[in-house]
Amino acid sequence: MAAIIQLVARCALLGDQMTITNAVPKSFLLLTQSLCVSAVLICSYPNYLWSSGELICTGAGFIHKYTNPSGLEVAECQLSNGKCDSANASASVINKTQTVLSITHIKTTDAGEWTCTSKRNVDSRCNLTVVKTPTCSITSKQDTNSLVQYQELSLTVDVRDYYCSTAHNISLQTGNVTTLLMKADSVPSVTDNTSSVTLNVTDSHLGKVGLVFRCDSSQWSVECAGVTKFVPRTPACNITSDKDTEILTLHEAVTLTVDITAYYDIRGSHCSADSNFTLQTGDVSQLLHVGDHGLSPITFNMTETHLGGVRLVFNCQVQHWNLSCGGVTRLNNKIKGIGQIATSSTIVIIAGVVGAALCLIVLAIIIFLVVKRKSPTAEGMMSTQPGIMQVAKVVITCILKLEENIRLWIEVLSNLQTYTNLWCDLVDKYQSAYREHHNTETAPIHVSDILRQIVDAVALILLDMPSAFDTVDHSVLLQILKTRYGIAGTALKDQGVTQGSVLGPLLFVLCIGPFADITSTHSLQHHSYADNQLIKAMMQISH
Repeated sequence: MAAIIQLVARCALLGDQMTITNAVPKSFLLLTQSLCVSAVLICSYPNYLWSSGELICTGAGFIHKYTNPSGLEVAECQLSNGKCDSANASASVINKTQTVLSITHIKTTDAGEWTCTSKRNVDSRCNLTVVKTPTCSITSKQDTNSLVQYQELSLTVDVRDYYCSTAHNISLQTGNVTTLLMKADSVPSVTDNTSSVTLNVTDSHLGKVGLVFRCDSSQWSVECAGVTKFVPRTPACNITSDKDTEILTLHEAVTLTVDITAYYDIRGSHCSADSNFTLQTGDVSQLLHVGDHGLSPITFNMTETHLGGVRLVFNCQVQHWNLSCGGVTRLNNKIKGIGQIATSSTIVIIAGVVGAALCLIVLAIIIFLVVKRKSPTAEGMMSTQPGIMQVAKVVITCILKLEENIRLWIEVLSNLQTYTNLWCDLVDKYQSAYREHHNTETAPIHVSDILRQIVDAVALILLDMPSAFDTVDHSVLLQILKTRYGIAGTALKDQGVTQGSVLGPLLFVLCIGPFADITSTHSLQHHSYADNQLIKAMMQISH
């Protein structure tokens, strides 16, 4: 509105002669000129090379003549009859005081001062500014994804195919720092330029890299090929524990301490507002508190979900870095398994059998000696031989029976070990029902850990199937047992499962096994207790 008022005032002051600059928005052209009956010529702005543009001339009189920057008359319009004659352009009459000249494809020769002559040969002028935004590439021989404070960095900036018919400049934008590359009053044609820049990198340089192209009163941000951002070097880190992480016990409290160097280098001004560190232990992620002296230690109760690799993740805005830390790299749980139980039980049994056999042998020798003392004669000796043979036979029979029992026990323990290992491999590790070392206490512990690691918004979905065992389709169950677990032959024959049997819950857990595959495929976390399911889905919130 201020621009319109200014134009009207200038109309009144200048009378028949007036020159308009490019500062007026195109939306005000017709309204402004309709308020001014003196000679006025307004050029559209900005005008892109090879695109279209317009010039609008307002003034009382019988004719409007348009002259280009080369001094050639390109159009003449008769206001009385509404007809225009034009060359290399399209002109038309809007009303009794206004005409418009349209340029279909603006060229570099169209840039400059245009003239419109109205009544009594009074001229009005405007400057047609023509612009073409550049393409560019930024390269460096150094690694721009691992920068440190005050590092000297050399860049080569290649700017191509740009044009501006008036004063312009090109600047390099690195983070919050702007560096002028070149400036000029104008260029004669579409131009290329190559510049070399040396920077001392600070926090302010970190972030997005690109060009700023300014022409006349407008500017454009240009994305370049090659180097598109400055990324700080990831810091060195070391993780220590107050416990031996090779022989951890489930449910015991463990404290991990993270020491980090070059912390401020990576945090930087470009991500200080939204940055944080996350410690991932197994499948559990926990946010670390950043204090004045670095990262605070974190204490948690060990669960099976904590077992596995340990890593530190640095989050800066939408970017993430997995840091390679020294010290603790895994949390392991060495509980005496069924194999060790089987081995120790076998040793005890063998030791007991050998001891029993020795006792029987000693007893047989004692009996033999006692009988021999009581029967010194040959006749008596002959009478005691059947008794000795009978004792020896009993001893041998006992030893054979013990050996058979030993083999049986070893076979039972071996089968038990095989079954336990197989069951542990088949069942989802987040299933807390019908598994050793898992119960109604371990399930809430894992769920509590899931809730504790929440940083962003999270959707928790709880699923419960009423009469869950009755929902199992036998054909689906048989198909899962065959394709997922490799069970075939007579073992796969559908004989039904008696209600309340031990086999029922085990088959149900195997039947819902594919549920874990679905959640992992979609990057969701879950926990199960029999037919009860909990799903955690991360959600991004736009601030």
